[in-house]
Amino acid sequence: MTIPEVAEYLKMSRSKVYQLVQKRRIPYVKMGRNVRIKESDLVDWIEEQRQDIAPSPWA
Repeated sequence: MTIPEVAEYLKMSRSKVYQLVQKRRIPYVKMGRNVRIKESDLVDWIEEQRQDIAPSPWA
Protein backbone atom coordinates (compact mmCIF):
# COMPACT_ATOMS: atom_id res chain seq x y z
CA MET A 1 0.00 0.00 0.00
CA THR A 2 1.17 3.54 -0.65
CA ILE A 3 1.29 6.25 2.01
CA PRO A 4 -1.95 7.87 0.74
CA GLU A 5 -3.68 4.46 0.79
CA VAL A 6 -2.50 3.80 4.34
CA ALA A 7 -3.57 7.28 5.43
CA GLU A 8 -7.06 6.67 4.06
CA TYR A 9 -7.22 3.19 5.60
CA LEU A 10 -6.21 4.54 9.04
CA LYS A 11 -8.23 7.77 8.68
CA MET A 12 -5.07 9.82 9.33
CA SER A 13 -3.30 12.53 7.46
CA ARG A 14 -0.54 11.59 5.06
CA SER A 15 1.92 13.65 7.07
CA LYS A 16 1.14 11.60 10.20
CA VAL A 17 1.79 8.36 8.31
CA TYR A 18 5.05 9.80 6.95
CA GLN A 19 6.02 10.67 10.55
CA LEU A 20 5.31 7.10 11.67
CA VAL A 21 7.50 5.80 8.84
CA GLN A 22 10.27 8.31 9.53
CA LYS A 23 10.31 7.39 13.24
CA ARG A 24 10.21 3.68 12.30
CA ARG A 25 7.01 3.15 14.31
CA ILE A 26 5.15 1.41 11.49
CA PRO A 27 6.50 -1.47 9.39
CA TYR A 28 7.41 -0.52 5.83
CA VAL A 29 9.54 -1.47 2.85
CA LYS A 30 11.56 1.00 0.81
CA MET A 31 11.73 0.35 -2.90
CA GLY A 32 14.15 2.93 -4.20
CA ARG A 33 12.64 6.23 -3.07
CA ASN A 34 9.17 4.74 -2.66
CA VAL A 35 7.69 3.51 0.60
CA ARG A 36 5.26 0.60 0.62
CA ILE A 37 3.41 -1.00 3.51
CA LYS A 38 2.07 -4.54 3.28
CA GLU A 39 -1.56 -4.73 4.31
CA SER A 40 -0.91 -7.80 6.47
CA ASP A 41 1.91 -5.95 8.29
CA LEU A 42 -0.40 -2.98 8.79
CA VAL A 43 -3.15 -5.16 10.29
CA ASP A 44 -0.62 -6.81 12.62
CA TRP A 45 0.72 -3.39 13.66
CA ILE A 46 -2.80 -2.14 14.40
CA GLU A 47 -3.41 -5.15 16.66
CA GLU A 48 -0.13 -4.45 18.49
CA GLN A 49 -1.28 -0.87 19.14
CA ARG A 50 -4.48 -2.03 20.81
CA GLN A 51 -4.84 -0.90 24.40
CA ASP A 52 -6.78 -3.26 26.64
CA ILE A 53 -8.82 -1.45 29.23
CA ALA A 54 -9.03 -2.88 32.74
CA PRO A 55 -12.57 -3.66 33.87
CA SER A 56 -14.17 -1.10 36.10
CA PRO A 57 -14.27 -2.08 39.78
CA TRP A 58 -17.85 -0.74 39.87
CA ALA A 59 -19.14 -3.00 37.08
